[in-house]
Amino acid sequence: MSEDTILIVDDEPSVLTSLYRSLRKEPWEVLTELSGEQALIRMSKRPIKVVISDERMAKMHGTEFLTLVQNLYPQTVRIMLTGHASMESVVSLINNNCIFRFMIKPWDDENVKHVIRESLCKYDREQAVVHDLQKLKKLFYPQSEAMV
Repeated sequence: MSEDTILIVDDEPSVLTSLYRSLRKEPWEVLTELSGEQALIRMSKRPIKVVISDERMAKMHGTEFLTLVQNLYPQTVRIMLTGHASMESVVSLINNNCIFRFMIKPWDDENVKHVIRESLCKYDREQAVVHDLQKLKKLFYPQSEAMV
């Protein structure tokens, strides 16, 4: 199992199959879910570095799903890949820092791979900063560890 886990969420099985096929030779573990609800359950059971979501899904729209992911798993890098998003929803996601990237269907496989690589680098950089800050806190405030 790879440490780099990608979760793709779309209510169209053909989209999931196509993306999975284009990514299967990459060094990442690629998971798929047909709904935001199922994706949240999956995310509660294991760490996910990058999540890619469609906007128009049956029960939970991508905007709602990605906002929940931001609140529950702020370290997860969020991407929207859709063919049907209103400008209002995209602007809201961007302005509220809910997504790292926005991509349009139909997609270019190489561009999707590039964006995933960027997203994984972003995740790893941010986690390294968190780790370094925790080390500094222990170094300069060792007594705060005992107070917790």
